[in-house]
Amino acid sequence: MSEVLVKDIPCEELVLGTILDSGKIYDHVLETLDDDCFYDGMHLGVWQAMAEVKKKGENIDIITVTAELAREGSTIQPHEVMGLASKNLVSTVYIDNYTSRLKDLSLRRRLWRLGQKLVNAGLAETEEVEDIQQLATEELNGLFDKAEGTFTLTDALVKLLNIISNNMTKGAITGTPTGFRKLDEKGGLHGSDLIIIAGETSQGKSSMALSIANNVIQSGEKCAFLSLEMTKEQLAARLVAIRSGVPANTIMYDGNMNTSQLFAIDSAKGSLPGENLYFDERGTISLETILLSIRMMVMKYGIKGAFVDYLQILNVNSRNNGYTREQAMGDASRRLKNLAKELNIWIVALSQLSRNQQDPVPSLARLRDSGQIAEAADVVMLVYRPEYYNRTFPHPFEYLTDEEVKGKAMIDVAKGRNIGVFKFLVEFNAETTHFHDIDNGESVFEQMPVEEDAPF
Repeated sequence: MSEVLVKDIPCEELVLGTILDSGKIYDHVLETLDDDCFYDGMHLGVWQAMAEVKKKGENIDIITVTAELAREGSTIQPHEVMGLASKNLVSTVYIDNYTSRLKDLSLRRRLWRLGQKLVNAGLAETEEVEDIQQLATEELNGLFDKAEGTFTLTDALVKLLNIISNNMTKGAITGTPTGFRKLDEKGGLHGSDLIIIAGETSQGKSSMALSIANNVIQSGEKCAFLSLEMTKEQLAARLVAIRSGVPANTIMYDGNMNTSQLFAIDSAKGSLPGENLYFDERGTISLETILLSIRMMVMKYGIKGAFVDYLQILNVNSRNNGYTREQAMGDASRRLKNLAKELNIWIVALSQLSRNQQDPVPSLARLRDSGQIAEAADVVMLVYRPEYYNRTFPHPFEYLTDEEVKGKAMIDVAKGRNIGVFKFLVEFNAETTHFHDIDNGESVFEQMPVEEDAPF
């Protein structure tokens, strides 16, 4: 017995009849309806004829639509078009209720068809699991894609004025606050951006990401932290360490903590907004798993962004034997960027830098495995703690003494698609692996005058 798909033929008749009666409403219903919304073959033919009439700049009515059907050699007869126009028409005031129903039914039919594809794929081994997963993801994305991606300059100007208004109302932070003044002066973390935090081993990439995550959740926004190296308990211990001052290793492994430490940990635990941060630590986690996890958390929990720690140990699926590690990292970065843009969230991905014992000062050229990482990113921040190498800071902070270098790090925004490039200093607490702003004012900060990727 064949399946009977959901449909509402009388509703299709009412909508088409109303358009034939009042052709001007076509532009309005076009925002909701498409070919898939009409299950009946005759109704679909009339709807497509209306589209052709509109393309020619003519008014949609019984005469023009009937004439168009005749030109096409359609089997739909004039009396059938007349029959639609004679149905009980719905007021144009309530047309949205009926168009929404047709859209809902079309989505349900598409879901059924997708389900059949997945059932068939599950019964055979003719396709790779990754391909099936990608098919399902793409189909679902297209299924619930509301905006068709086409806007006028007027639309863009309205959005721009809203941004300006928000800037004037809220101050400089138009995105998600990071807790670092120099970054928040540039608007914080913006939806659709891919931000790379890079550094050599032991420079504090993960600590910088967790410091930002702590500030994000304290601001009231939700985010996810997907670590391929640390468990959720280890990540939680680091966050508690930031708030309590008790080192994470002590929290995790010391069975002889004193009363004041236990009290500080309990107080810190209570001050953390636990429902604002999500983890996903599934074993053998791959890029595909991460992309799906982020997508799910956006839909289910409304997260504003995600941290991925880190790129070089991602399992990037590829069946192409000629696929180099550089190409794999470039592909991973582009897919993270595309996901950020599609979901309008920010994604912070961590990346290693290749070692340079002669000159450990970080640079874009040392992004391990791929210069394509920097190409895909909107912002690249390089973390440098010269104290680790018994060195001093480079320009523009070379004036600091050896004593002043201790406990400090330089954040080099080496690429900033919309914010320019600049460097600033932060403090680093080695015990709690916590980065934070320097408290003694702006004198230790210096913005570089050169702006990368400037539009003019």
